[in-house]
Amino acid sequence: MTNNTTPKIDSFRAIVVKAATLHAELTTLATAISTRDAIKTRMGDSRDEAEARKFLGELARAEESVTVKQVREPRLKADLADTVVQAERTFHDAFTEVENMLSALAVYSVLDFRDLLQSIQPEEDNRKRDEANKVTLAAVVPAVFTQRLRDDLDNAWRAMSGVAKDPYQGVYGVRTALAIMDEIIASQPQVHAVTRRMAAACEAFRKVFAKG
Repeated sequence: MTNNTTPKIDSFRAIVVKAATLHAELTTLATAISTRDAIKTRMGDSRDEAEARKFLGELARAEESVTVKQVREPRLKADLADTVVQAERTFHDAFTEVENMLSALAVYSVLDFRDLLQSIQPEEDNRKRDEANKVTLAAVVPAVFTQRLRDDLDNAWRAMSGVAKDPYQGVYGVRTALAIMDEIIASQPQVHAVTRRMAAACEAFRKVFAKG
């Protein structure tokens, strides 16, 4: 079992970082406009022309900053839109990777308890017993943890819904999806730790059961 990330997840992460960087650059335009307007307001509130002139240099630099950012804005918006589309595409591969991790974890986390459960039951076919075993296995702590991670992964899918329709706001969706997947990966050692404790408990049960 591994908790490590994969190339497909890393690819999605790199694109999300790029989208966040472009988004941050675009938001600086609003900040620059606000700064320029604040300088104009201070000039308007000046007591006389001499005091107002003190703001001319500051205003010129602010105007230049706004102009440069406005010129760059269309390209940045186009790049952001393309990047969010790329993020949407790579997300599906990353989602599948995490989904596969959780599927493997779901099997691994209840393996010892499942074997123990089966070892103390009659070997003949019994559909009701097998169904009861499934319910029991789903209720053990490692399986419950794993199911919670599966539910979180569904939230990542929902976060990606419609992000390409509005790339500027869609950045929040792709960042949320990545954060959820990273949290799932980071949470897997906790499941492993509980699984090891349960495996030890199963082994202790076997030893006591054998003595009887």
